Amino acid sequence: MVEGSAPPAGLILRVDDRLIHGQIVYGWAKLWPAEEIWLVHDAIAADTRRRELYEEQIPEGVTGGVLSLSEAVDHWGGSGEESRRILLVVESCADLARLVAEGVRPAEAHLGNVGRGEGRGRVTDTVYLGGEDLAALETVAGSGVSLWLRELPSSRPLPLP
Repeated sequence: MVEGSAPPAGLILRVDDRLIHGQIVYGWAKLWPAEEIWLVHDAIAADTRRRELYEEQIPEGVTGGVLSLSEAVDHWGGSGEESRRILLVVESCADLARLVAEGVRPAEAHLGNVGRGEGRGRVTDTVYLGGEDLAALETVAGSGVSLWLRELPSSRPLPLP
């Protein structure tokens, strides 16, 4: 979604290691506006209590929940374009790359928050990337998916090479 343009219909994948939180709920769900929000995370999908806590964060009137990566691939892998605005939130660049490698074709992918870690360098105030992250993003870009650095839907998107 280029600044000032209408949000596209279809899947938007967002890398945000904070998962579902206020910025997702109030920024992306209302400003974008997403009709569905799905957290795609294996460990949380396997833990009933944690899954329920995250599902409670999804705003009223928005469909969504928590899925494992394989469930997300089963649902959206190899499917054509979506007519609804669907936001899939993943924790890492590796998860993004895995979904794309297994056939999930988003309209766009956004890096919003990838925290500091050993071997990671600062790209923006909210995004720090290391070699594994860069390799994963290179794989995603090689599949033709548009990659953007974007903290909020109202933020100016910065393309990733």
